Amino acid sequence: MNILVLGNGAREHALIWKIKRSKIVTKLFMYPKSPVFGAEGSEVFSLSLENLNGENIWSHCAVKAKELGVDMVICGPEAPLVEGAEECFRDQNILFWGPSQKAAQLEGSKAFAKNIMKEAGIPTANYQEISFEDNPREQAYQYVQKYGAVVLKASGLAQGKGVFVCKSIADIDAAHEHFASPSMLEASKTIILEECLIGRECSYFALVSGQKSMPLGFAVDFKRLNDGDEGPNTGGMGAYTPVPWLPAHATNIVEQQIMTPLLKTLAKHKIDYVGTLYVGLMWTLEGPKVIEFNVRFGDPEAQVLCFHDDRDWGSLILNSLKPKEDNGAGDEAIQKTTQAPNKVTVGVVMAAEGYPYNTPKQKSAVNPALNQDFGAGKVFFGGVERNGDQLVAAKGRVCTVVFSGSSFEEARAKAYSVVEKYVWPGAVFRRDIAKNIR
Repeated sequence: MNILVLGNGAREHALIWKIKRSKIVTKLFMYPKSPVFGAEGSEVFSLSLENLNGENIWSHCAVKAKELGVDMVICGPEAPLVEGAEECFRDQNILFWGPSQKAAQLEGSKAFAKNIMKEAGIPTANYQEISFEDNPREQAYQYVQKYGAVVLKASGLAQGKGVFVCKSIADIDAAHEHFASPSMLEASKTIILEECLIGRECSYFALVSGQKSMPLGFAVDFKRLNDGDEGPNTGGMGAYTPVPWLPAHATNIVEQQIMTPLLKTLAKHKIDYVGTLYVGLMWTLEGPKVIEFNVRFGDPEAQVLCFHDDRDWGSLILNSLKPKEDNGAGDEAIQKTTQAPNKVTVGVVMAAEGYPYNTPKQKSAVNPALNQDFGAGKVFFGGVERNGDQLVAAKGRVCTVVFSGSSFEEARAKAYSVVEKYVWPGAVFRRDIAKNIR
């Protein structure tokens, strides 16, 4: 098959690397263009944005894909899904891995997601939904005075920067100022106030097709910028998989308490979910409670899951997209993972100076040796640009250094040896990813 991957961050670099190894692939395309060295041999999906005449960019993209003989699209980021990319490609009879615009509200609107959780009886934090114009600060102050903390969330898409855990009036005021910034006005029209859950955080991933859910596994993402979980929330500064501190039947618990009631409730609303589902969880003393739903692979979780899981993801996704009468129980050889039972994988994010809110004052060159084959490891690139023959750290999260090993100590030692060897001036990274896991 000819497959197009949408997106050009580190997550999509990992997906391209993974899908390239699938037995179903004839040719790989990517869009938008990536400055990464060859992007794992994928062909650039060139697209002119001229003369669109008000047409949705994804409609234009779908027509071009049809012309190039694309058979299937795998969407990395959430924005195209919220903008209706799925409908555009399906109009061209191209298989599309990612939910419809209606289903993508699970991430595009936290208010929608919380209401679905409430209807489905899914365990989650108590919450209030408030218009930003109604000044949610007063209610947030009351939460802090009563419970000691409050979580403030922009309901719309905020690229991982719309959540604030507030323990003081100063924290609330800082969150309010961020929500009022020009880049956040659309996302923060509605604010969700939540109780602050106590427990350990992790994420669960599954390939979903209607009522069928195929687990990909759990991962832990380190969201705070600095060591010790200090500093502002980010899109993620590192991750590890599997999660050894979860109970033995954690997958069954999540499937029964969360996935099954969610998919049944969506079906009641005539929403047929097809795509990757990311369930952000707080594992409390009472069990898992949902923090959020995302309608795509996580970043950096995708990077560690891609490298960790030995299954053929291209075949898994294609199998999930087949008509139900052809799908059956699936190909057992495809479904069965072959990885060693003691294999663990760790990813460390390296970001540009000023992350998460500012672009670097000076764009430093990235050592091209970072793109070499490390055997037990791989570096996936995101926020980079080309400056002549040089690759430079442009903005945001520049790359994720991923390594596997027989223990977390071994995997993180390998990852950090590469980070320390190739660090550039101004690079930002945490030094405690996957440290002392119990």
